[in-house]
Amino acid sequence: MISPEDMSLIKFTDNIEDAVEEILTFYRRFNSYRYVKDRLVMRLNSPLPHGALEHIQREFSTILDMGTYELSGALPEEEDELPGMPRLIFKFNRRSHGKLRQLVDYINRVDLPPKR
Repeated sequence: MISPEDMSLIKFTDNIEDAVEEILTFYRRFNSYRYVKDRLVMRLNSPLPHGALEHIQREFSTILDMGTYELSGALPEEEDELPGMPRLIFKFNRRSHGKLRQLVDYINRVDLPPKR
């Protein structure tokens, strides 16, 4: 009774290093999100690289309620919360949480410098 994408919401491992990696990479670029009126505002620790927005538009269009994805700075309604962070803003359908997690995973892995 769940969609295949919902399997992205859970991770199984018996390896400590894999568990630590999962936790550390979740916040590599993604910072947090909140709703501002009817839009989901995803705060990012660093900007998305060139071409990433086009990929997101194409591969994650199914989670949009309507409209498109847009890059922005802080919205006035955010009351100066984390003002310097770039944002990815869209109208989320509020159903496709597994696909939303896949979007977070994509954002965290796209064109990042290698870890030291």
